[in-house]
Amino acid sequence: MTRRESLLVTILLWTALVTGLGVAGFGILQRRGAAREQIALLEQQVVTAGERSADVEAMRGRRDTLAGQLAAEQARFYRPEEMDAYRFGGLVRNLLLEERLAIDRYQTIEVGEKTLLEFSVSGNPLDLLEFLSKVSEAPRYWDISFLSINARGEDGRVQSVLRIAYETIVAVDR
Repeated sequence: MTRRESLLVTILLWTALVTGLGVAGFGILQRRGAAREQIALLEQQVVTAGERSADVEAMRGRRDTLAGQLAAEQARFYRPEEMDAYRFGGLVRNLLLEERLAIDRYQTIEVGEKTLLEFSVSGNPLDLLEFLSKVSEAPRYWDISFLSINARGEDGRVQSVLRIAYETIVAVDR
C-alpha cells in the first residue's frame, strides 16, 4: 500500500470513528431527553396522585361526617319495636299533666298504618305553649299533625285539640 493510500485509510478510519462517536453521542442525548420527559411526566403523576389522595382523604372525612349525622338523625326516630301507642299515650299524658293542662278527652285514630293520639285539653295558654315547646325540642321526633286552639273563653283559658304521633324508622342495612 502506498503512503497516500495508507493516509486515506487512516483518514477513513478516523472519519468512521468520529462518525460512530457522533451517532453514539446523539443516541445518548436522545435517551437523556426521553428520560427527562419521562421524569417530568412521573413527577406530574406524583403531584396528581398527591392531590387525589388529599381529595380521597377529604372525601373520607366528609363520608365519616355524613355517617355521623345520619346516625344522629336515625337515633331521633323510634324503632318499631321500641314504642307502641299505649306507652306513647302515657308519655304524652304525663307531659300534658306536668304542664298543668287538663285532659278533657283522649282517643286513638288509625290512619293507614299510623296510629294518632287525639287529645282535647284545656288550660292556661302559656302552659299549652310550654307543652308545644317541649314537644318540638323532644330528643325523639314527635309529630303534631293537627292543632286547633279555641281562646274564646272569658276566663283566659284555652281549649285545644291536637293529634300527636311518634315517628318510627325501619333500620336500613348499608
